[in-house]
Amino acid sequence: MKYLHAGNAAKNGIHSALLAELGFAGPAGFLEHQEGFAQAYANDYDLESVKNDLGSSFEICNTFRKKHFICGHIFPVIEALPNTHQIQNIEHISAIRVYTYKAASVLTNKNPTSFAEAKFSIPYCISSFLLYNMIKDCFEDKAAIDSLNHLSEKVHIFEEVEYTIDFPKNRRTKVEIILKNNKVVTGKVDVLKGTPENPYTLNEIAEKVINALDYKGRRELASELIYEIEALKQKDNIGSLIEIANKI
Repeated sequence: MKYLHAGNAAKNGIHSALLAELGFAGPAGFLEHQEGFAQAYANDYDLESVKNDLGSSFEICNTFRKKHFICGHIFPVIEALPNTHQIQNIEHISAIRVYTYKAASVLTNKNPTSFAEAKFSIPYCISSFLLYNMIKDCFEDKAAIDSLNHLSEKVHIFEEVEYTIDFPKNRRTKVEIILKNNKVVTGKVDVLKGTPENPYTLNEIAEKVINALDYKGRRELASELIYEIEALKQKDNIGSLIEIANKI
């Protein structure tokens, strides 16, 4: 079901807007009524706060955007990986130490049995990125899985209390790669890329679109789809975007 969440939310938003445009209405007191939304979820609430910046501030602008198709808690780990140019050979790695906040530190599965499980495994995702420079589904390739599992065994994950205290405001993470010659290569993230404070560039988002279409075997649609996304603000409907999306 997780794969459907964002799409279903978008669909419901568009559906609601179209219904409102046609004059469809619901109960006026759905928030404050004694059997309404607020009472169903909390004993104490402040409905006046709902009006703060109403019509001028939109929470959708504060969303965290994902570049990889994995658990969001693994993003700071991938971003904190040191520059791999400093590692001439993966076999030279003796150990990989990850220091992160508590919610991320539990993603320790070193032997996922499917790509769905692997997306929630820090050892798998680190190993895949170091080997392929991407999070790759290797579960139909035994040799590749053996290589990933071998590297995953070298990954050790620790909770850093200081980082836990700072979460969820920040997703701070540090990664140390220890080489067999005892050299330590370190990378660190304080403000995660993809957050409102440190957003992806349009080119980085385009790269994600291209990789996603590559995965689906429809790379030829990339330029057309990116153009439609860039042109959304100048259009009064999304018909042409939907047409391309239906080809995927």
